[in-house]
Amino acid sequence: MLALLAGVAAGRGDELAEALRTTADRIAAALPGLEEAVAPIATTFAYVGRMYVIGRGIEFGTAREIALKLTETCRIAAEPLTSTDLSHGPIAALDAMFPVWAIASRDECLPALVAAAALARNAGATLVVTGNVAQEVPDAEFCLPVPEAPRAVLAPLLSIVPGQLFAAALARAKGLDAAQPAGLTKVTLAQ
Repeated sequence: MLALLAGVAAGRGDELAEALRTTADRIAAALPGLEEAVAPIATTFAYVGRMYVIGRGIEFGTAREIALKLTETCRIAAEPLTSTDLSHGPIAALDAMFPVWAIASRDECLPALVAAAALARNAGATLVVTGNVAQEVPDAEFCLPVPEAPRAVLAPLLSIVPGQLFAAALARAKGLDAAQPAGLTKVTLAQ
């Protein structure tokens, strides 16, 4: 919505609205394949209690949202990190029981993300990679590519989808209700 408002303010509202429609169409087209691919991956992670979700640049917000969904719906201590933050301490926690979810988009941050993914794999972590250039990250056990957005600013709208589907499927695999997470209230009362 903010992108659309900025486009309108810049006199490019129609162009951005069309890009949003195209993005929605690409999500709809990718959804069946992603739903099918995510379910067996989620079952593999039913034992997981912690996970790093890494992204950088425009995809750091995506990493934060995926980590939040995993925490809320799957009882996973999921921490969002930038790809560079991973190498400054958090890498020491990784092992075969501590997976990493990485979001790879075609932008100037991709080399740092590829390097962080290599560090995670070298530490023994299972690596799940999503994003519009997921296939460009070597040695991932699981790869969930999404279509490229018509505009880079819209990439997170596509990149978030595998994470949302994964959180829902993982909650089911753990016997949890993603629609009614334990202890989560939808309303915050101001005091």
